Amino acid sequence: MTVKNAGRVTATGVVVSEALPAGTVFARASASQGTVAAPSVGTNGTVTVNLGSLANDTTATISVVVTVTAPSGTLLTDTATVTATMQDLNSGNNSATQKTTISKN
Repeated sequence: MTVKNAGRVTATGVVVSEALPAGTVFARASASQGTVAAPSVGTNGTVTVNLGSLANDTTATISVVVTVTAPSGTLLTDTATVTATMQDLNSGNNSATQKTTISKN
């Protein structure tokens, strides 16, 4: 996923949280900056990435890889949310949700 600071000033204390959907277990995660806290491999939980500061009009990239344990046909809903320590005048763009139907061959 890509996190962009579309504001006019540097955002500080930027944190991204992603609760892994039921039917998945954690495999690995990485970020282009900051630190990653994640559940143990093979378990479910929340991935939290502390990006620190993000200058205006710049991006950070986060990769979260899971193993799907849900049966074929299951609809998984995954949401990631970003927060910062400073006031955000447009909080409507601080989360994204992706829905995926599992299809196993």
